[in-house]
Amino acid sequence: MDSGSVLQNIINTQQERITGMQVNYYLSCRTKLWLYSHSISLEHTSELIKLGELLHQEYFNSQRKDVFYDGVAFDVIKPNKQIVEVKRGTRVRECDIYQTLYYLYYLEKHGVKGFTAVLTYPRARKKLVLTLDNEKRKRLDEIIRGIREIVKQPYPPPPKKKKFCQGCAYFDFCFG
Repeated sequence: MDSGSVLQNIINTQQERITGMQVNYYLSCRTKLWLYSHSISLEHTSELIKLGELLHQEYFNSQRKDVFYDGVAFDVIKPNKQIVEVKRGTRVRECDIYQTLYYLYYLEKHGVKGFTAVLTYPRARKKLVLTLDNEKRKRLDEIIRGIREIVKQPYPPPPKKKKFCQGCAYFDFCFG
């Protein structure tokens, strides 16, 4: 196999792999999903992202953090087989819930069972224990199909202005 074929296989594998962020973006902003999935990342310019990174450092000062498994990133995996996802906001959002559930789903699909998940909002002092059931698995299957459909499009879906757009790293790209 020549180097061009090897490179194409790597690209195809990366495009097939779905991440938790893609699940989140699918439910929150499909334009952002497309841009992120095509390696158009503006997160490094966002003050909110930097605040979120500081929150992670503070919240997980001594715990194992930023664990990667097969290209999927987990905030924390605790020794008691618990995945912890931390969010900067104060409001529980469906996109955060399904991002966290996706990690359980992903592990399960790869034969890793027995994990639980906790979605944490430290500023709001909220913790949700999440479990995966058949209804949520079906919803995740639908989300994954939807992600693949959007990602394979040649152009991003047109942006839809929402309340949280103003603080988004992609705001100027979409509406500037």
